[in-house]
Amino acid sequence: MHMYVEAVVTLTAEGVGNARAKSACADWFEAQGYSVLPMRNGLLVRGTESQTAKQLRVLQIGDLPGPLNEWVSDISVRPPPDYQE
Repeated sequence: MHMYVEAVVTLTAEGVGNARAKSACADWFEAQGYSVLPMRNGLLVRGTESQTAKQLRVLQIGDLPGPLNEWVSDISVRPPPDYQE
């Protein structure tokens, strides 16, 4: 069984209003192996606990690659849910 962790990726005002920006951000997270669901002001990103600990928790907003640096204003990693898949 794997524990999954979710993160809320909040986009900047420019990113929210730009469909290309949201798509580019989602594409980047999917290329890293995350599942991505669009939200009104950003993305809900889900990955395994070990994957998330290695990547998302250590990312600082200023260190984001490419288009993420321009369009992501915050990444909030949520505590692990009470369920497992």
